[in-house]
Amino acid sequence: MNLSDSRKDRSPIAVISNSGSFILNESENHFGRPSIMTSSLLIKDITNPIKVWDVEEIYEYAKLPCCYAFYNKYGVLLYIGKASDLWKRYSGHMHSAITNTTSVEVNGRKFYLWRKFHSVRLFQLSENDSQYLEYLEQCLFHFLKPAHNIWKLEMISDEDYIKILEKSPSHDEKGISNGWESDEIYKLQDALQNWPKKDDLIKHGIIKENENYKF
Repeated sequence: MNLSDSRKDRSPIAVISNSGSFILNESENHFGRPSIMTSSLLIKDITNPIKVWDVEEIYEYAKLPCCYAFYNKYGVLLYIGKASDLWKRYSGHMHSAITNTTSVEVNGRKFYLWRKFHSVRLFQLSENDSQYLEYLEQCLFHFLKPAHNIWKLEMISDEDYIKILEKSPSHDEKGISNGWESDEIYKLQDALQNWPKKDDLIKHGIIKENENYKF
């Protein structure tokens, strides 16, 4: 894996609400700048959407504290979570048997939410500011309204959430005719089969030698 610190040029994104401006500042050099927060203003580094099969790019951020946002094929935000160490949480969602996005039951119907994840965006904190992850996550819930999270908070009905899930294609065989391209599915399958090995993770300090790593 290439752990290069190079980044693409970023441009600021602002979301305006009745309570003020929520500003996400994309920066070429995340590691050299601090986190800046107040009650109404949040300035962070964020990535452009990364395809879920672009494992090497995501791996570059493996040790960063961040919130992550999963989107479906059409760019609809489905889920937001937080991680003090990104890689273990990302692996859990994409390559583990049981997570909180594996099987979701709505009105007696079962959906496999993680199979609908097509891209991910990372909202990064400075390495010394992981204690603010909870605050960052709550801000993102409020301003970006991810479908799964706001359903769990009972901000939308079961029926409305089911409509979103039904319109979100999955990366299984059925997904080919419903939004996912066959080459995208193969790219993801290839990424899952070539997931970083435990020795590489230990070498780069992402997990400890005696840590249980099951992916």
